Amino acid sequence: MSTRRLILAALACGLAILLAGAAMLIRVSSTQGDTAEVLAIGDRGEVNDVGLTLLSVAETLTVRIEVPADRVELKRPAQRFSLLRGGQRVDALESTAGGQPLCSDLERLVAGDVVECELAFAPAEAPGTSYLRFTLDDQAIVWLVPQ
Repeated sequence: MSTRRLILAALACGLAILLAGAAMLIRVSSTQGDTAEVLAIGDRGEVNDVGLTLLSVAETLTVRIEVPADRVELKRPAQRFSLLRGGQRVDALESTAGGQPLCSDLERLVAGDVVECELAFAPAEAPGTSYLRFTLDDQAIVWLVPQ
């Protein structure tokens, strides 16, 4: 193979890499706006018409779940909650000393239900920022949980 053909092949490969990089840059820039809004305590969020409000933060987190009248049911709502603390996911505890029912005791909610329930997590080892996340059908809402 001659030197001229090798140079042309190298230029063609370089151009292909440049075009692939430009396509990837356009693809990444179009998904940049898909960020979740972080809500504060008392703010109501909606995921697929299911309304949720983080009511209070103490030893447990109290959450109000509102299932709209036109939704058939919401199965296992507690499994849709997660607490992110220091970059780690923290699992909910099975029991609390609070007066509200536990979210983990709710097997399913049916149309029109409005329930206040508690979520309990292990205490933080060190102070820091935590986030409560509720996910349903690939959509999520997030609350800032102060320590």
